[in-house]
Amino acid sequence: MDKFYVTASSASAFPATEPASDIKALLRDEWGARPRRTSRLTDLSLLGALRCTQGQINPDKMMGLYLASGRGSVGDTSGMLQQILVQDVEPMPLTFINVSSNMPGYYISQNLGLTGPNLAVTAGKGSFDSAVELALLDLNSGAVEQALIGAVEECAYPLSEYRAHLALSATVPLAESSAWMMLSRRAEGSLAELRLCRHYSRLDNAIEALGKLPQATRYVVAGELPAQLQPVLDERNISPLEGVFPGDSQSIAAWQLLQALEQSGDESLLYLRGNREEGVFVMWLCR
Repeated sequence: MDKFYVTASSASAFPATEPASDIKALLRDEWGARPRRTSRLTDLSLLGALRCTQGQINPDKMMGLYLASGRGSVGDTSGMLQQILVQDVEPMPLTFINVSSNMPGYYISQNLGLTGPNLAVTAGKGSFDSAVELALLDLNSGAVEQALIGAVEECAYPLSEYRAHLALSATVPLAESSAWMMLSRRAEGSLAELRLCRHYSRLDNAIEALGKLPQATRYVVAGELPAQLQPVLDERNISPLEGVFPGDSQSIAAWQLLQALEQSGDESLLYLRGNREEGVFVMWLCR
């Protein structure tokens, strides 16, 4: 893999509460943006992308957009199904449009002036790493010079119904999150180098790769950590990231990773996802 660097990042999280956090107000107050009739997923995505890029994109550098979401626009999807299945009426046009996973990317590109590839990725807890892999394919081929990668999750309201749908107890905290990073070949002023990004179909190959990482590394896991990996992590003194946990979401590991990247420090960061059957995805951000 060629050398790529994280040149900017942003990690925003909002504990799910009722009433929900006013994301449109944050967009207006921070950026003067006034999106109308947009979905909550779009608002969360736009807020995170603007915070990551600071609203500035070099028009001379072709940038691709890769937006990951484990569950997508669950609020509008739930509303549309209510209209069709419960109320027995045709869905409202804006509700129908906002269900599309491409809408957040459209609004981001419109606000930032992006003209490169614009992809939406939904693959459960593997959404973020799938988006990173797609971005690297375009970067390596020269299709783009920079990549803006986001992992965004919303909740559906009321939260009691959302928890029931997910079979979660009322005591499980939920969060909405919008975590973003920019990748390019530029090393100057970067936050970290993307030193390793690979899916290992065999656990023994993943174990071998982890055994070569430096001890000054902290890790996050999307899902459950395969038990076979724990001994090598303990042997290398690679320990979990600490910090306040805002609540559960499909992409909370991406938020944890990029929040830690924003903070000062010289520890490298490790992102892991997978199991014994599917293999393990490993991403190492070296600082």
